[in-house]
Amino acid sequence: MTKKTLLILLLFLNFLIPLSSENIRGPVAGVVEFSEAGWKTIEASVESLVGLVLPDHITPLLQGVKITVSADSGMSVYRNSFALYFYKNLDTAPSTEVSAYKGTQTYMRFMDFGKPVSFIIPLSESHTLSPDRATFLISEKNKKGEFPLMMTILPITKGIPDDVYDQKVYYKIEPVFFNKGLLQVNVLNNEGKPVDEPLYYQIDGKIFEDLSNLTILDAGLHSLQIRTESGVEDTLEFALSSGQTMIMDHIIQQQYPTLRIDTIEGMKVFLDEKPISTEDLSHSMEILPGTHIIRFEIGDYQLSREFTAEMQDSFRITMIPEILLEKQ
Repeated sequence: MTKKTLLILLLFLNFLIPLSSENIRGPVAGVVEFSEAGWKTIEASVESLVGLVLPDHITPLLQGVKITVSADSGMSVYRNSFALYFYKNLDTAPSTEVSAYKGTQTYMRFMDFGKPVSFIIPLSESHTLSPDRATFLISEKNKKGEFPLMMTILPITKGIPDDVYDQKVYYKIEPVFFNKGLLQVNVLNNEGKPVDEPLYYQIDGKIFEDLSNLTILDAGLHSLQIRTESGVEDTLEFALSSGQTMIMDHIIQQQYPTLRIDTIEGMKVFLDEKPISTEDLSHSMEILPGTHIIRFEIGDYQLSREFTAEMQDSFRITMIPEILLEKQ
């Protein structure tokens, strides 16, 4: 075996990902508790650590995390003299108060530093993520179970001047969503309370049984139709962005049936066995759709009638006792 072959073999063995735990040491520049709301940038340096933590529950819209690494211009002089490392199976949760960890190397990549480079970590079995010239896909597999992770940039050659360690390295962490969003619709009546009748929904012509819980939709412009069982219908246009959760409160203008009652002074009026006050008799009042019974009383005289009201109906009932004149 020649010396050149031996050197190549030693370098290859040196960069195989080890399966056993390693010591990970350095000041923690920051811990990103991953948020679906947007991106965050951590300013670090060579040999400092950056922690990446996922919450227990993440949105089904999320397919991965993108980490873009860049550095001050002085780092570009030492191309491929540094490598980015990712560690999993940490013995201690990442914290700015802790500088020593044990973990297993899960990924390594030489760093050029001539331009920003991105790394994508898949977090869904059905992800559609793919690499390009400036982006590396850490794995084809879902890596959600490997979190929390620790990242660091370490020198892999000797003779690097001390002032290079003063150069800044930047980690930009951002979510990568499927081209979908979440929608929830709360349909309210004129008083701002939930509508208490069956509702029917259509989005872009497709029927949905229920939208009161979060529902996954394609991102883009949509047309929503809401119809009540009583026939009131509204059409709304809305736009949903990738990764967006939209909770829509919509007041539907329900036109309840109205009832106006004309009668004589002293007559008692009951609607569904409930007395109607003199004040309510002085104007039209809203009633619920459905079947009702109205009853009139004056002295020993009673008269009742059943009627059915639908939305947008308007009733006027006039009750004047009939006077019979009979010639003897």
